[in-house]
Amino acid sequence: MKRKRKKGLVKTIIFAAVALCAVVAVIAYIWRSSLVRQYPLKYEEQVIRYSVEFELDPHIVYSLIKVESAFKWDAVSVKGAVGLMQLMPATAEEMARELGIEDYDQSRLIDPEINIRLGCMYLKQQQERFGDVSCAVAAYNAGPNKVGEWLKSPSYSADGKTLTHIPYKETRLYVEKVLNYYEMYNRIYGRNP
Repeated sequence: MKRKRKKGLVKTIIFAAVALCAVVAVIAYIWRSSLVRQYPLKYEEQVIRYSVEFELDPHIVYSLIKVESAFKWDAVSVKGAVGLMQLMPATAEEMARELGIEDYDQSRLIDPEINIRLGCMYLKQQQERFGDVSCAVAAYNAGPNKVGEWLKSPSYSADGKTLTHIPYKETRLYVEKVLNYYEMYNRIYGRNP
């Protein structure tokens, strides 16, 4: 009789452990699915292609797109920035000219292929100029000349290479958001894709 109870107890414990593992697996799956929906890899082909072309981490590109347009290909800001990466038409035209895109005109800026390529090139220029991802992201938002001024000021930079304070609240919040999203993309999908 005791043997049957022990066997029954062992079976109950094993069943409970298996059921608990299944519940934990389902919860983990739902949680991960929720994160993947919040941090999507939309336009993956273009993001990967142009991240490779311009030697960028795709996760920083996804983070910028998420902040700039929430992945809306036809987004237009009140200031006139256009597309997924919210490029100003003059900046986009300059990037297109540097890339030798002969048939470029402003109407093509809502094309994800063009927008992501030009946006990646512009971000790469900022990274090359400033050498720091925070400064590059700040320059993407406020403009490279502003970031250059801030780096020269001891009020905003202790070493002239990194920003200790960003005086524009909008840019400060923008950089924080992009870097937070960047960290989440890295946590969800792994670093250095």
